[in-house]
Amino acid sequence: MLNKNFKKTGSTLTLALFIGVLISCSNDPNSAQPTANPAPNKTETLVTVDQTPITQSQLELTVIRTLGNSAALYRTAELDQKILQSLISSRAMAILAEKELDPAKKAELEENVTAYREELLVKQYLQTHAEPTPVSNEAVNEYYQKHQAEFGAVAVKSFEYISTFEAINEDSRKVLIETLDKVRTQDKWQQTVNELVAKGIPVNYKTASMSSAMLPEPLKGLVEQTKVGEVSPVKIGKQIYLVRVNKEDVGTPKALAEVSADIRKKLAPQQMKKAVSQLAEQARQRVKIQFIEQ
Repeated sequence: MLNKNFKKTGSTLTLALFIGVLISCSNDPNSAQPTANPAPNKTETLVTVDQTPITQSQLELTVIRTLGNSAALYRTAELDQKILQSLISSRAMAILAEKELDPAKKAELEENVTAYREELLVKQYLQTHAEPTPVSNEAVNEYYQKHQAEFGAVAVKSFEYISTFEAINEDSRKVLIETLDKVRTQDKWQQTVNELVAKGIPVNYKTASMSSAMLPEPLKGLVEQTKVGEVSPVKIGKQIYLVRVNKEDVGTPKALAEVSADIRKKLAPQQMKKAVSQLAEQARQRVKIQFIEQ
């Protein structure tokens, strides 16, 4: 919504100005002098710059924006005076900058200001009205049941496979593919591999027991897609694979009570998204919307 470059640049320049003023303004004999004891009335004008007022309220806001949560700890009358000096300098530069703008740049500035104002208003509206529904126990349990692997229920498959490990010529590829098609339902894969190696065809026979997530493609996909007791189709690509899965063990997940808090944190943004979506729809229904035909 907001022109981010405008917002970021403006904040950076203002902060740089504040820092410069805090470091040097007390040593500047020509700097404007504020009122020694600002009145508690926030609407009172403290100083004017080209007839534009800087009020106590603006000073209060700038102090909070500058010091944040530390305002109560570090704020002093001297610091207020220095921040007021920064506001005067900032206002002076803003006035001069606006005078230098051509009509196109001024129109662009107004659009950015309007967008930033709208963003602040939307933020305020959401803070006031958006009340996400708490994550229910049912939603937590449903997520837990569907994502057991996240909590330790990792499937470990025991499997064996035959694969090439280097490029082979077309004649060897043809012999290998025909052989693997024949031995898919046989048990003596090691013997078959030994015979192929003896013919000069570079193939491996290996066994493994691990989670498929730890495997490289295309072996990972073959292991995941092959059920226990089944043999995969012959995978033909840069490498040739044949996989047989013999066993699968699934780890025991952590108890639901142990992970429910983490699940609630994970699901909370979804609840907020729903609340914002509902609030947006309600807002659209409460105002008049008319699309202008071009």
